[in-house]
Amino acid sequence: MSESWISTCTMLGKWLGAYEFGRLSYCCRDMLGVMGDPSVWDQLLNIEFGAGCAAASFLINGSGTPRVSGMQLFGASLKWQKKLEAALQVERGDIGRPPQVNGRAPDCVLCSTHFGLYDNGIPNGAFSIHRHAGKELRDWIDEHVVQPASAMHKQWEEAGKVVNEYDGWVGFGDVRLCPGGSLRAYHYFGDTIQPVEGSDGTIPHVIFGVGPGPTRHGRMSLEYCKELVTSVHRRAFEEMDRHLLDTMVMASIGTGFGGTPLDASAKIAMEETATWLASRHCDPRLAEKDASCKSTKAAITALCYEPEAYDAFLSGRQDVLKKCLVFLQNPDTPKPEHVLPPCPDVEREDGAHLAGTPAETPAHCLTS
Repeated sequence: MSESWISTCTMLGKWLGAYEFGRLSYCCRDMLGVMGDPSVWDQLLNIEFGAGCAAASFLINGSGTPRVSGMQLFGASLKWQKKLEAALQVERGDIGRPPQVNGRAPDCVLCSTHFGLYDNGIPNGAFSIHRHAGKELRDWIDEHVVQPASAMHKQWEEAGKVVNEYDGWVGFGDVRLCPGGSLRAYHYFGDTIQPVEGSDGTIPHVIFGVGPGPTRHGRMSLEYCKELVTSVHRRAFEEMDRHLLDTMVMASIGTGFGGTPLDASAKIAMEETATWLASRHCDPRLAEKDASCKSTKAAITALCYEPEAYDAFLSGRQDVLKKCLVFLQNPDTPKPEHVLPPCPDVEREDGAHLAGTPAETPAHCLTS
């Protein structure tokens, strides 16, 4: 090949390179212009996250500070979405043998049961917890729940007072933080599970919540069931904050014999959990701390025994990830203490909190 031809090709290559570089520079200039347009970032926030974009400033500013750029808000929103995605998990398993969370045993497990909390022999999540937690949990419930309620009933009856079936017991929608006893975390390897050895596997707490349940006059209404499921979750998270707990494995609340549809229970659980995780993420008083800060460790796993529950919770999780900005809140606004729902009006056949239909056992409970 002649030297003149090589020279010509070299010059042509340099010219084409310069041309492409020029096009890239022009595009970058236009791109920088677009990136500086606040309306573009507002549109991106709305397209990616939908409602709740106004609250995104709490990810950076807290309250009472000047608005930051749309680019910063978009980046902070993506970061929050990724953190929520990592902190909120859905898995299959037995609540009496929960998996690890963040590589260690969870601080507590959450499960719904009846107002006496004791083991009534019905095969459900609470039964499994009692079975694996053992004597320490049974003795605690007997001392702190069963004996005081029984003593109050006897005292009232002797005094000639009318005693309601629910008087003295744990209220509907309320929770109790109980000792975990012998409850341990487990490694899940497909169909094989193994207990986590040593102190790393010890689960210190059980949170029992009194959710929906069958009554002598039929099942509770759907609206009242939702109210109770919401209350159990909010009270559980209040207990976690009060006792400085960061991680939890929770079962579905009020489903099965409780009568709450799986999709309704899962939706409430995922939304209430996302709200609590957002409160940990947004608070600058937590974010300013070091790597051991509580806000960086908060994580929740929803543990589903039946495949139907697993599918419902996965769907609920996807929904909250899509609208993750909705759950952000001003950390400087005082958070009122949750108010329990009214005691259920289920003693009468036409009680206000009844659905007017007989209690039925869900199909997946009959086969599980």
